[in-house]
Amino acid sequence: TYTEKRSMTISDDVTTYKLIGETYTLGCLVVKYLLIEDPTMTRCACFKPHPTFDFVNVIFIHADQKEIMLAALDNIKKELQTIKAEF
Repeated sequence: TYTEKRSMTISDDVTTYKLIGETYTLGCLVVKYLLIEDPTMTRCACFKPHPTFDFVNVIFIHADQKEIMLAALDNIKKELQTIKAEF
């Protein structure tokens, strides 16, 4: 799956979610919510290969890669809407 701002690649059970034009902070947020969805994941991390690169990668191993990513992103969105409603 690819769009202008993100892509998801799955190879050898390892999923790489590439966020283009985003920061390491957002990548860490995605990792946090992936682990909230399934705390038993053995590999889930965020990395930015070099500070000058304009993308960040989130890598993880899970049987339902797309489903867990969508659930994590949906929960981030819900929490942001809750915060927005408070202000």
